Amino acid sequence: MISIIDRRRRARRVPSLACLCLRVLARYPAHVPIDIRLNYDSRLGVDLLDDILDPPLWATLVQVYDGLPEHLHSLTIPLTDPNVPCLQKIPQTSLFSLITVLDLPACPHLTDTSIVHLGPLHSLVALDASATSLSSYAIKVLSGTLLWFDDGPQRRGPWSLRILRLRFCDKIDDSVYSHLAKFPLLATSEEPNVVRPKMK
Repeated sequence: MISIIDRRRRARRVPSLACLCLRVLARYPAHVPIDIRLNYDSRLGVDLLDDILDPPLWATLVQVYDGLPEHLHSLTIPLTDPNVPCLQKIPQTSLFSLITVLDLPACPHLTDTSIVHLGPLHSLVALDASATSLSSYAIKVLSGTLLWFDDGPQRRGPWSLRILRLRFCDKIDDSVYSHLAKFPLLATSEEPNVVRPKMK
């Protein structure tokens, strides 16, 4: 009997005004105004959204609030999620930046031709492509997605790529280095077939 009463009480809780505003903003996560950031306070009722958290809503939360609970610091979604292109359109500012870490070790679908589909991941900072069928040509294809425009957003493509793991990629040869040089934030390490950033 007590549990039934508790459930009814929880069901009667009305979302706060902050929750309702966030749900509206979440329809346009790439256009959230972030000139200022708010301090997260669980008393605002934002935690009510945890049960229905989806990628657009999460992206809105992390743009609006500082001091979010640790479980909201990151979001793991499949590369095939339909929200991925929208998340990649969120602009970086001095107050906010999304980073994308892609783990695809031994992925049979990552090939010299399919790697071009990673080009739109503008916030990609780390890619693990170890033990895949990639050859040096694949890195040439990926570097070809680095584009520069004079109008609109000047840079498009994975310019932010800092970590690239290519261990056990048997088709990678020395010709890969000329293609890696096109990624300005990458630096080679002494470990074979691994590319990592220089540590300051």
